[in-house]
Amino acid sequence: MLENSVYVRVILIDFTKAFDIADHTVLMSKLAELQLPGNIYSWVGSFLTARQQVCHFSGEVSMLKSFNLGFVQGSGLGPPLFLVLAQDLNTLSRNSELIKFADDLTLLVPENSDVSVATEFYKQDWASDNSMIINLTTTTIYNNNHLTASFPGNLGKPVPER
Repeated sequence: MLENSVYVRVILIDFTKAFDIADHTVLMSKLAELQLPGNIYSWVGSFLTARQQVCHFSGEVSMLKSFNLGFVQGSGLGPPLFLVLAQDLNTLSRNSELIKFADDLTLLVPENSDVSVATEFYKQDWASDNSMIINLTTTTIYNNNHLTASFPGNLGKPVPER
């Protein structure tokens, strides 16, 4: 990408509590689109449903609580399930690239892109459609090796050095 551009803008996209708020209905719908064998689909569904937890703190134990959102972050299935959730998240431009790893997304937008950085950052619509929240406070933009200031209206202006 740098071979054909003077610079590449890099957006490190952070989702708020991505593993905690993942919508099971949306995820299971996307799993169904993959046409997995029925036993695998059922196994993942079983992993996601009827989960309960308690909290142990200072010798005290909380009441048992059921929940129906998210998946266990430390589990082996968590990162791949998030990638299934994000399978339909793509760039608008052929020149841009989106790198997905677990719940981290890195958007690369070269200087010669036919789509502006602001337009390419349509991911907010995807997030809303998929019951996810982009954390605009911790999402970071680099432009020519400079951290870019406030988000999203200031996508092209580097932060002044202090």
